[in-house]
Amino acid sequence: MPHTIAIIGAGFSGSLTALNILRQPNAPDDLRVVLFDPRGTFGPGLAYTVPSHRFKLNVRAKAMGAFPQEPEGFLHWLQKGEPTVSGESFISRQQYGLYLQELVSEAVQREPQRLTLKTDEVVEVTQRPDGSSFALLLASGEQLEAASVVLAIGNILRRGVGDVGTKGALREPFNPQSYRDLDQLRKLFILGSSLTAVDVIMESEGRGFKGHYSVVSRNGRFPLSHEDPASFPSASLPPSWENPGTAFALLKTIRKASRACGSSQPVFDAMRPKIQQMWTNLSLTEQRAFLRHLRPFWEIHRHRIPHEHLQAIRELQAAGRLTIRAGKVSEVSAREAVVTLRGCGGEAERLRFDAGFMCAGPEGDIRRIDHPLVASLVAQQLIRPGQLALGLDTEGVPHRPNFAVVGPLQKEVLWEITAVRELRERAQHVAASILGSTH
Repeated sequence: MPHTIAIIGAGFSGSLTALNILRQPNAPDDLRVVLFDPRGTFGPGLAYTVPSHRFKLNVRAKAMGAFPQEPEGFLHWLQKGEPTVSGESFISRQQYGLYLQELVSEAVQREPQRLTLKTDEVVEVTQRPDGSSFALLLASGEQLEAASVVLAIGNILRRGVGDVGTKGALREPFNPQSYRDLDQLRKLFILGSSLTAVDVIMESEGRGFKGHYSVVSRNGRFPLSHEDPASFPSASLPPSWENPGTAFALLKTIRKASRACGSSQPVFDAMRPKIQQMWTNLSLTEQRAFLRHLRPFWEIHRHRIPHEHLQAIRELQAAGRLTIRAGKVSEVSAREAVVTLRGCGGEAERLRFDAGFMCAGPEGDIRRIDHPLVASLVAQQLIRPGQLALGLDTEGVPHRPNFAVVGPLQKEVLWEITAVRELRERAQHVAASILGSTH
């Protein structure tokens, strides 16, 4: 019997975990890695399988390599076809998806006996009583035995906000069919002002939409744009800044360093290597305070967009075609195409729209996810819902060396785990630890 490692989810996190396992020098001779994806898309995942080239990466090409030791790997791949492409460029998500897809395809060609791509959905995972292996049940009815399992299901699309369901009322931003009729519409409603919201606006403009955008989010602000790193001095952070004690103390540190630099960008760049450590050093109470008070502003300073995208947003605002406001959705009616908002003062407002988009970020509360696999894993205490509704909690869950989680579901524990830099490091770490459990 081969030594099988099942990786559930074939987006960036799952695919890179598989590739890193194959790269490990201590891999057993009878190793077999099975990578599962119900859509049959291996490498890009949802994040990089997008409707068009207008969806852009928000990190420069020179830093988007798939492996920690090869940060310029993506740039070198690009330059094979286009030698003059700059490492400072913001490349399309589509192009990055092709890069990841090619990495997986090349691995299959090199090692067809060790890497298997399976277009099927894992609906149940059952650990054997002695803990030595797992039985996987697939949607097709097939069953498979695995010595180890890696859960890498990625971001899960949100179906509502708070107690307000939006399924059927708001379109999915990564579905090409969501943009089919925009040139005939007059009013678009966008819930959320994140990177994805900006992508939706750019795509809608490219598809011929000439009407008005109504954008609503908790903070009523779009992300800031990337600035030229050479324009600012390097940030100087106080010793042990990663152990701030309180969310308020962290905010004071960021503000002071940002004033000294003239921008928050070099400050977040300097903090980046220890952000995960900072998060784990905060108590649960202070993590809640961070989410309640700092998170909306952290997001716009930390996760930035290309300058040309922010310029396009500003031009739409100046032309009266885009409004953005802070507020909460209290009701969405798909039948009437009306959304009811509540502003900071509690006043209600009803907005009519021709079409709406859900751009409020992924679902982090796994108790709200209607997913048979997730339910199966929770029932066996292989995973546990996080108290902050950001993903999975590791406290109180028995350690199982042959079961691992990689990807955005770790946000509850690590906070900074949605960007390529952290995901590629985590994929490499999980690959080493899951193989280490076999010896």
